[in-house]
Amino acid sequence: MNTLQKELQQAVLVYVCHVKSAELAVDFGDCWKAMFPRRPQPSVPEWSADKSKDLLIGMRSVNDFADGMCKKYEIQ
Repeated sequence: MNTLQKELQQAVLVYVCHVKSAELAVDFGDCWKAMFPRRPQPSVPEWSADKSKDLLIGMRSVNDFADGMCKKYEIQ
């Protein structure tokens, strides 16, 4: 996997966690640890969870990883 693919996957994970933490009204850090315990915790995006959701929706139409993560975590 090349660097661009790794960065894209990391962005997808961050956006998914951002959306789910907002939906569940839990701290981003707690949500990250529960969802991806083996990965280092990134910074919380500076924009709203709705913006992260919009980004995911756009990404999922062209990226199988993003689509799979949206399905797994029920992001519509």
